[in-house]
This record gives sequence, structure tokens and C-alpha cells, in this order.
Amino acid sequence: MCTVDIGGDSVFLARLVETSIKDIQFGVIEAAQSMGASPFQIIRKVLLPEALPTIIDNVTVLIVNLIGYSAMAGAIGGGGLGDIAIRYGYQRFQGGYHACYHYYSYHYGSSYPNDW
Repeated sequence: MCTVDIGGDSVFLARLVETSIKDIQFGVIEAAQSMGASPFQIIRKVLLPEALPTIIDNVTVLIVNLIGYSAMAGAIGGGGLGDIAIRYGYQRFQGGYHACYHYYSYHYGSSYPNDW
């Protein structure tokens, strides 16, 4: 069963969306205001379409972080991707899973459980 921590991840996603919207130049918003757009129309028809490419990039970052967190949690007994990598790759010496664990441990800073 796959579970996702909605609370902490939604805050991270909200921060990424906020950053994406803040990157929009004020001149675009000012142009929409000068054409008589309401605040809701500015959000729906100006801010979201302008920020959508950056939001998609940020969602990709969020997904990669979630996979990394799962790998680190599994390495210390929390289940998930890291648990699969430890159980099937490290303990059974199956190369693909072992390589997956090495990749995530190198890129996200976790280590083998015996190194503590």
C-alpha cells in the first residue's frame, strides 16, 4: 500500500506555486488591470497561464523529492522505495535494485544502515 504525506508535501507545493506566481512581471498584471479585469480574472486568465510552465517544473521537483524521501526512509526501516532497494538489492545482491539504492543514497545523502 502506498501512502503519501499530504500535509507536509502540500505546504511545499504551495510554496513552489507561490514562487512561480511571484516570478511573473508586474507589467503583465498591470496590463490586465488596465483592461478592466477583475481580481479573479487576473488570477484565472493571467497569473495561472503565465506561471504554468514553472509550476509544472516545480511539481517535477516535488515528485523527485518524494521519491528521494521514500528511499531514505526505507533505508532506515520506514518502508517504501528504499526498503525495496535494501531488501532486494543489497541483501540479495540483485544489481538493478542495488544500483537504484546507490543512486538515491549518493544523490540524497542517505547511507547504508550499518554505517551508523
